[in-house]
Amino acid sequence: MKLKSCILLTSDVQNIRHAEFVAWQLKSPDTPEIFIGVGEDFHLAQDHSLANLFQINGSDAFDTLPSSERLKRFTYWRIPAIDQLAKTYDRILYLDTDLVISAESALTLLSIDLHNMKIAAVRDVRQSIRADRKIAEFTAVGLKNAGYFNAGVLIIDGKKWRESRALEQILDIGRKNPEAMMTHDQSLLNIYAYENWLEISPAWNWQVSSRNIYLIEKFNAQVLHLAGENKVWLSNPKPKHIFKHRDKYKKFLKDVYQEDLKPAKELPPSLRAHLWLKSLYYKNKYKHWCNKFPNPLHGIVRCCSN
Repeated sequence: MKLKSCILLTSDVQNIRHAEFVAWQLKSPDTPEIFIGVGEDFHLAQDHSLANLFQINGSDAFDTLPSSERLKRFTYWRIPAIDQLAKTYDRILYLDTDLVISAESALTLLSIDLHNMKIAAVRDVRQSIRADRKIAEFTAVGLKNAGYFNAGVLIIDGKKWRESRALEQILDIGRKNPEAMMTHDQSLLNIYAYENWLEISPAWNWQVSSRNIYLIEKFNAQVLHLAGENKVWLSNPKPKHIFKHRDKYKKFLKDVYQEDLKPAKELPPSLRAHLWLKSLYYKNKYKHWCNKFPNPLHGIVRCCSN
């Protein structure tokens, strides 16, 4: 039986065009419905028909949980938004708004066999090189160490989400353990799905950093996650990474908003050399990680601690 699937992004009003950028990348005749959830009253002057916008119910339930300058309050909104769509959809692909992705990659992710797990995701950068690295959130709630995923790309089993009453569980975790919310919604989701998730290849959530920028093509990364402070939409990003994919955002701005993207500052040759050498140093470590997935469509069931 064919699963009823959708793609979900969440945003506040100020960052709505970043969510639209991801939706714009995914538009194709085969792409399932794309939703952008906003957890506050909003009004957009123009409708680009890139996605279905909807009001997230219950987003204020997370207002008392910790937030920071980098991880804003609205980062929690993906959780009630997933809950809303899980009432209707069997399979939900949640995507952060700072991704470089294709429609083909999104469709592939939606087709991955979850092996009866609640969630499929990519291990977080904290455990990318050292899989046994201690996770403070698990320690804070009295759990033994285990695999920990990045919440920027999630494939969710809607039925399991509904049956486990996930939203209630997650809110209860947050109320009882605010000190464990070190990465906010990501902390909540990892505690909720503790030892009940499918680890997929880093190719599907390549968390771009200075140590892997020159390894993207080497390891055939399919989804780039610009999770740090450098974003493709910044007109003058700090010159830590190379963003050849800024051309994609430039085209989006021109097509949708009739705006031009200012040129980014060029990297000096010395910094390029530094990044290349750093990637060379980490090459074998990333090779070891990627080799765990000889078939990038076959995940590893995380049902025991590492």
